[in-house]
Amino acid sequence: MVAGILAIVVIGGIAAFFVTRGGSDKKKAAPPPAQPSLQGPPINTRPTGPTEPVKTPPPTPSVAIQEQIKATAPQLQEIATRAQGLYDEAMAARESGNDKLWQEKLGEARSAANEGIDIYNEVIILNMTSNSDYDEEMAATYFTQKGERWIELPAKAYAKITQVLANMKASQRK
Repeated sequence: MVAGILAIVVIGGIAAFFVTRGGSDKKKAAPPPAQPSLQGPPINTRPTGPTEPVKTPPPTPSVAIQEQIKATAPQLQEIATRAQGLYDEAMAARESGNDKLWQEKLGEARSAANEGIDIYNEVIILNMTSNSDYDEEMAATYFTQKGERWIELPAKAYAKITQVLANMKASQRK
């Protein structure tokens, strides 16, 4: 069957060659009509421009506010360490089979973490200035990603606090 199809293709190709070649004294025949394509039109893969409008950076807080934010770092770090310690104690209690202590320590860790989040929101988020492109929380993230020294340590402590909360989400019974 494959040989028969191959023979038909070869014979068709030879016939097409002689038909289009024709004689040298004759006018050249018009090219055969283009075969319909099974593919659609070509897709333009070049970018046509920015997909999002360029954002205006948020205004930088005053030096006094930057100092106030920087001053919260030790307090937030202490809370993050305390919350992590309580979470570790809870996991040890869980492994030992002390269900009551496990849940008690998770509750204490959650309270400590929530205290840290409250301080972060009150001191940092409420002191961020916003514009049409950034709200206060996005502004804090912007300055953190930009590597501003005045927000670096409080942001690291906040990240540690939120990680403790994420870790305990699956562990605490309600």
